[in-house]
Amino acid sequence: MKQTWLWAIAALLAALAAWHALQQGEVGATATLYACDLNQGPCALRLPGGQVARLVVEPRPLPVVTPLTLRLQAPAVAGLSGGLAQFTGVDMEMGRNLFVLEAEGSGGLTGNAMLPICTDERMAWRLLLKLDSPAGSSYHQLEFRSVRPGR
Repeated sequence: MKQTWLWAIAALLAALAAWHALQQGEVGATATLYACDLNQGPCALRLPGGQVARLVVEPRPLPVVTPLTLRLQAPAVAGLSGGLAQFTGVDMEMGRNLFVLEAEGSGGLTGNAMLPICTDERMAWRLLLKLDSPAGSSYHQLEFRSVRPGR
């Protein structure tokens, strides 16, 4: 029981440290920007060891105020241990919406997220991913648009 609490505290501290780095905007300049529209389907990301991972976000097209499932399918050899997903507005401050990605037994990561609603009919978003592996952390960016329901 005590060991479980220690692991939970360590995970929380790691998430807070990563959140702080993302808040400071330190990683945006070093993140690889991918020209892939998540509304159209999965996107391929290149990992530090040269492996290719496949990011799937569902349902599509990406709705606002609806639970999203993020799934990063990666070869087990990539050794992904966890990560973070942060959604921010491109043209409008929407706060920083941070979600945890947890390791799956298959070598990939999974997590749940939600895009907040915006007063604009169309909204440009940036997804920043921080992926942790034995080779270190890598950062990946994708941009996409959402449309409010009923529009």
